Amino acid sequence: MNKTQKGLWGALLLGVVVLLLAAMAPGAWATPNQNPLRQTLPSGDVNATDPTGVIKNLFQVGESVHVRVKNGSFTPGSQVDVYVVVDDLCTIGKAITADVSGGMETLIANANGAFDGPPFPQVWAPPLVPGNYDVVFDANRDGLFNDTDGVDDAVLGTGFVVQAPPPPVPVGGIAILPNRFELLAPWVGLAALIGVVAVAAVVRLRKQA
Repeated sequence: MNKTQKGLWGALLLGVVVLLLAAMAPGAWATPNQNPLRQTLPSGDVNATDPTGVIKNLFQVGESVHVRVKNGSFTPGSQVDVYVVVDDLCTIGKAITADVSGGMETLIANANGAFDGPPFPQVWAPPLVPGNYDVVFDANRDGLFNDTDGVDDAVLGTGFVVQAPPPPVPVGGIAILPNRFELLAPWVGLAALIGVVAVAAVVRLRKQA
């Protein structure tokens, strides 16, 4: 292989590497107004939690979903619209999808730029619906995902999961408590019949004596 061929193969290999890196890079194929972005706040600053503020990624249908954010996440005293949406890729300029919890909640950031708790604000009351979801925090309340907004656990790809309840255990039949008198009735009848036969036999023997 001469130097020209080696150079061509080297250039081709370099081109393949560049294309692979570009394909894996966030926003490589997005327009300037549609940069793929799951959250703009630092990862872990906004989360779905239980009432006490413990971060949860897995909920049961009978539990409630609450939220907490790190101090300084929002402007103190500002209102923040919080949506629970089906797990989706949030992009700059994209409308926030429909809330599944019965309507978005409007929360007010405290003096620390967070939310008061515990108990922390509830954004979805039971019963929950099984599936994968995100909590979206719309800081400027325009219904669009912007660079001031956030999504819970964005790095993991899914904010939280609601687990389907286990199927009911099949029951073979209906348990009916037995009636003790009904159980004893045949034996009482048999005992009475034996008694009648015995008395009749004694009477007959006496007559023959």
